Amino acid sequence: MKLAGAGLFVFLLFYGQVPSAALPQDSSPALRQGLSPALPQESSPALRQGLSPALRQGLSPASYQGPPRSLPDTVCVIGTGDIMLGTDYPSRTYLPPGGDCSPLLRPVLDVLRSGDLLFGNLEGVFCSEGGTPKYCRDTTNCYVFRMPDHFVNCLVEAGYDVVSVANNHVNDFGPPGRITTAQVLSAAGIRFAGFTSHPWTVFEKNGITYGFAAFAPHTGTMDLKDYGEAARITRMLDSIADIVIISFHGGAEGRDHQHVVRGDEEYLGYNRGNTYLFAHTVVDAGADVVFGHGPHVTRAMELYRDRLICYSLGNFCTYRRFNLSGPNGLAPIVKVKMDLRGNFISADVIPVYQPGEGGPRIDPAGRVIGSLQALTAADFPEQLLAIHSDGTVLPPFRMERLEVLGGALASSGREMDVSGREIDVSGRATGEDMRGWAPGRLEMIWTHFLGETVPRGGPGACRQGRIRETGMPLLVREGKDTFLIQEFDGGLKKLDARTGRLIWEFAPGGPGDLSARRAVSYITGKPLPGEPLAGTGPGIIEMKNGEPALLFPSSDPDPEIWKTTDSGAEGLPEKSPPPQTEKTQPPRPEGTPPPQTEKSPPPQPEGAPPPLPGLESLPLLEGDSAGVRILTEQRLLVCSGNGISLYAVDGNMNIELLDRLPVPVASAPVLCRGKLYVASLNGYLYCLGDKD
Repeated sequence: MKLAGAGLFVFLLFYGQVPSAALPQDSSPALRQGLSPALPQESSPALRQGLSPALRQGLSPASYQGPPRSLPDTVCVIGTGDIMLGTDYPSRTYLPPGGDCSPLLRPVLDVLRSGDLLFGNLEGVFCSEGGTPKYCRDTTNCYVFRMPDHFVNCLVEAGYDVVSVANNHVNDFGPPGRITTAQVLSAAGIRFAGFTSHPWTVFEKNGITYGFAAFAPHTGTMDLKDYGEAARITRMLDSIADIVIISFHGGAEGRDHQHVVRGDEEYLGYNRGNTYLFAHTVVDAGADVVFGHGPHVTRAMELYRDRLICYSLGNFCTYRRFNLSGPNGLAPIVKVKMDLRGNFISADVIPVYQPGEGGPRIDPAGRVIGSLQALTAADFPEQLLAIHSDGTVLPPFRMERLEVLGGALASSGREMDVSGREIDVSGRATGEDMRGWAPGRLEMIWTHFLGETVPRGGPGACRQGRIRETGMPLLVREGKDTFLIQEFDGGLKKLDARTGRLIWEFAPGGPGDLSARRAVSYITGKPLPGEPLAGTGPGIIEMKNGEPALLFPSSDPDPEIWKTTDSGAEGLPEKSPPPQTEKTQPPRPEGTPPPQTEKSPPPQPEGAPPPLPGLESLPLLEGDSAGVRILTEQRLLVCSGNGISLYAVDGNMNIELLDRLPVPVASAPVLCRGKLYVASLNGYLYCLGDKD
């Protein structure tokens, strides 16, 4: 983590060497002092409140210890596009009805308030009166924006923490417009940056120190085209802040300019900079997320050095005076999740559109997500940032993050984890070593209802035959978390193995539809494009199109197994699946010696526990011998069409029934870390065993 006090020496050195850029000469001394990034003791009390305790006190890192901070592992920064809540110039008719801007943002308030920090681009000035409007030959066709001062309350209500004032419209009413905008934002407690007089800001929220700077190729703003200065400011912020956010306003405008250009862009004869070079420069210097604006349309996303770059967030809340047709009326709200070192973890794109005169609404069609997918694939084909149709944005998946603990692992006839190392899973039914597993009963930790794909039939059949096909669970560890993949009747579910909480679900084309082998993403559960991969069984993890894929089988189960009872109910199988732990020997010719049935056990290392006894000739309950059997040091588990049985076993292979769960099981379970995971034909997935 980049601690706020760690780079204080650099911070003070920066201040001592760089003179503050001046505000316009007509600004008041108090305002000039409050906006100037001067030494902390010279700043206004309001601005000093935004600095970390070390910076406010002007102490050295050695002398300042600061209060202990209990911080979360991750932070969620929300970025939105251009904001102009209505203008009273050249006519008050361009304001929202009743001069009230609050209805504009209320449809998306829940989204805007759902992160740790909210950012947007202020495309205009707060200036209820005064200022000199930009010259226009025809004011009816001139885009000059002046919002009444009290409209800032709509940003406060939405939860905005920081805004960019670096764009072409901050000059619409000259220096007085910039001055009043700074005054209004400061009084409302909203941080801002981008003026040459106020290029950056540092503030703390919920124990996390944020650094923010904004750039644009326009008068009075920090110059986007001065890439060296942008890098220097970013490096300074990176030395004193936990999270560094950089904003830029650049590039050509309109629907004909939706693609990222890797060079300078001109618009109406004016050089509006190289946004690709700028973004990479500030990330190299320490930026953790980069939000772009300017084109008034959405542009692609890029993952560069584990940092997310959004090249344009489009028109977010722009009331009247804006072209909102076609792509100009679509925009994303981007929720960026990162760790406290700034490394990108994931993002969510919430699609919005602006109907009528403007104001964002959630877009049920998700049109901007499709635009982001197409633009990102076209502009950055060399990188594997995954933008999914539900708006989830994920980095390229690293297979080394996965470790298979147990379950369906068949791949080319070997049992292996995803990195290719062979592992022993004791007949594909257990995961990690469970020799000491010895519960006294089948305690239910959680249950999850998979579904009901076969009609239940008449009375008495409600607990049986809800589904006709289940697969062996697949247990996968991702870092500190463990997840379970369960197949049933052509569908898949991913669950949290600790709680049973559903992560995603893949539904088949129809009940019992097993007509074709499928490949779905392990990450999202969405079908992967292209021809399915070849494989040997369900739950195989392989890479496909840059993602880990899950495959499941293509053949229908034996139709003779599934028959209707006399009552018309879909009941238990009339014949059990063949035993999975015994093999029938072919007949041997006369005169040949019988085959060797037992092998001498391999020598045990000194101090190793004795080998487990065999499973032959155990006096089990009727029907249990045909099931899947898992033997640990002290317990025997049997799962069959008659139910799940738990036995105690001693060294002489004497067994005692301890507990029984009368649920029909047709596939192998997985035993791992004191938990038994098994899917029943009654439609439920069970987690049994030891409670934490």
